[in-house]
Amino acid sequence: MSQTQRLNRRMIGAALIAAATGYSGTAHAIPAFAAQTGMHCSACHIGFPQLTPYGRMFKLQGYITGGTFPTWKNFALMSQTGFTQLHDKIAGGLRPGYKSNDAWVAAQQSSLYYGGAIDAALGIGAFIQVTYDNVSKSWHWDNTDIRLARSAHLFNRSLIYGFTFNNAPTVTDLWNSTPDWGYPFIHSYLAPAPAATPQVDQLAQEVYGVIVHSSAEAELLRPLLPDTHIETVAWAVPLRPTKIPFAERTGYGFVGGFRHPPNVDAVKYFVETIMPALPQPESQRFTIIGSNMPPEIAQLHSAGIDVRGHVPILADALNHLRCTIAPLRYGAGVKGKVLDPSPTASPA
Repeated sequence: MSQTQRLNRRMIGAALIAAATGYSGTAHAIPAFAAQTGMHCSACHIGFPQLTPYGRMFKLQGYITGGTFPTWKNFALMSQTGFTQLHDKIAGGLRPGYKSNDAWVAAQQSSLYYGGAIDAALGIGAFIQVTYDNVSKSWHWDNTDIRLARSAHLFNRSLIYGFTFNNAPTVTDLWNSTPDWGYPFIHSYLAPAPAATPQVDQLAQEVYGVIVHSSAEAELLRPLLPDTHIETVAWAVPLRPTKIPFAERTGYGFVGGFRHPPNVDAVKYFVETIMPALPQPESQRFTIIGSNMPPEIAQLHSAGIDVRGHVPILADALNHLRCTIAPLRYGAGVKGKVLDPSPTASPA
């Protein structure tokens, strides 16, 4: 059998395994943290693994939000596979037990995780990862953080205090932005060259600059990309003057596409938690505007709530509202739903 035939068979085998292992059904609450809190992964993560304000509070409070789960639901497994092919042979093999030129690794590493509350009533929770390295044939502890957290009030201020038991000081970083949480996450365990350049650095080397819409985003990126030009460019919106006087407008609204989980969460949170505490005059209905509306939002239609869905011309709908709201509990960046109503003189 020729080298080309052997390579083709290996690549076909790799593709079949990837197809078999890569398929999954709809995942609403995976991994354990998502299942415990009932929130989407994007509620806690800006972009894995960096944390949103909600994610930082979840970590600060000891991973206990949502309460204690049946223990087996707090466990998760992860396996990394890899195929390494070098142009030139390496005398003696890439690693002990592997060939001199290429190696199919059934599992580069396998990790067992425990995540979530251990005893929510006591304020004890953990993030624990133990890993088996199939190349070096060794076990080791990866990022591990066990927390005891309590809440109190001091001088009319909220206070969270407690202890953390961890295997690396920077694991405790509430932003998950320190080296322990950095790239590369996946690389060849057999290739003799250094690990791949971090993806964000590689991208920065290929472009002249990065444009963001807010100074907050610029300040976040500058320490990460010290050699890259970071420019803040305001998000411009065209003027859409309306002839309808403010006094003749009624109600308030929410604008957002509902394929974005934070928008679904925002509307449900507002309707279920905030709206009941507000005065409800009949003339001031809450209008929900947006495409791809799921049943859980559509069914909110009632005497005080107008579920409008997709509208062909957004300005026509905004012209009749007194204001719009953006009760987002998580997310990042400048929000179009805040800027879009402004040209119609509808405060957000």
